[in-house]
Amino acid sequence: MENKLTLLTRQITADLKAGKFGESGEFFLTNRQLSADYGISINSACKIMTELIRLRLIRLHGKRYYITTGYASRHTPYGKLLAENRRKLLGMIVNKIDHPFFAALTKELCKAAADNGYTLLVSSSSNRVLREAEIIDEFISLGVSGIFACPGIDQDLLNLYALCPLPVVSLGRDLGIPNCDAVLVNNYSAGSQVADHLRKIGCTDFAYVGIQKYLETDPRRSGYTDRLHEFGCDLPKENIFEVDYQHDNYMDMEAVSIKVSGLLKCMSGSEKLGIFCYNDLLAVATLQRIKQYSRTASKIYRIPEDVAIVGFDDLPIASIITPALTTVSYRYGSITGQALSVMLDYISNPGHRTGKYEIFSSLCIRETTMKVIKCDTKH
Repeated sequence: MENKLTLLTRQITADLKAGKFGESGEFFLTNRQLSADYGISINSACKIMTELIRLRLIRLHGKRYYITTGYASRHTPYGKLLAENRRKLLGMIVNKIDHPFFAALTKELCKAAADNGYTLLVSSSSNRVLREAEIIDEFISLGVSGIFACPGIDQDLLNLYALCPLPVVSLGRDLGIPNCDAVLVNNYSAGSQVADHLRKIGCTDFAYVGIQKYLETDPRRSGYTDRLHEFGCDLPKENIFEVDYQHDNYMDMEAVSIKVSGLLKCMSGSEKLGIFCYNDLLAVATLQRIKQYSRTASKIYRIPEDVAIVGFDDLPIASIITPALTTVSYRYGSITGQALSVMLDYISNPGHRTGKYEIFSSLCIRETTMKVIKCDTKH
């Protein structure tokens, strides 16, 4: 049975989230006020305060507690403190600093920030909620003006950013929280564009290789499957392959290898398989496995004549692998430029309203979907 202190902590937590103590950035009760208002000892009040700080619903600055249930606007006491401590620094939190996508994004954002007189501090969390929370705390103590986030879809991470008192701009994913702007590629449109291209080059069967934890809410997959449905080419569930991303970016491709080889076995001579992958790394891994399978199978499966493959992100590996990878391409500078513009407005404009900003992509067509015709040159 829960004791009185636990029940009271739960009640105060719910009241804080509901705004009953005031908006984010306002003063919270002192230990003595909490003790007197709820008829508890000072020791019990301190325990409740410690738990509320752990939950990041309040923060202690000097001798006062402040409510931190979201962005602290500058008209609030804590918002004023943050503004006074603000330096020409911006923070960026990424899942994996060595991932090619995040590396390219970081490079462009560093340049854009520097061009506007800011220094960008970058830290990697490995998608661990506790580490991400620690980085946010460190950024606040350093006086950063705002935070660029590249988080996963873990609900605890979303809750963490929902409580952040600083301006937050998410890159590449809409977090769906009211205090956060989002700058992202129009993934749904990109998926639709890939479906159009694969049909145009004669694909009759289709598959999608996605990341397990993102699959249900993946707009790339939705745009792809919806567009195929419009053409009467419904994508069977068994042709949607899930990849489990594990530690250190390791991809468990075994299940995909088995399923792709199964699809290839069932293909007749007149059929052509089109495969769209969530990103270029998955596309390259899928391409390698098809080539490996083709070496041991009774039939050679040619790319792109028998199997066409499309990736996403246009990472450097896409243009140097053989055959070169067709991929969804967009300018990283467009994303970071828009993100920085939004962030600077968030920092300086008291009337800033958070929103979603979409960058449109294009299809970079290479050898995995379009056969290169070599012409003899007569001398």
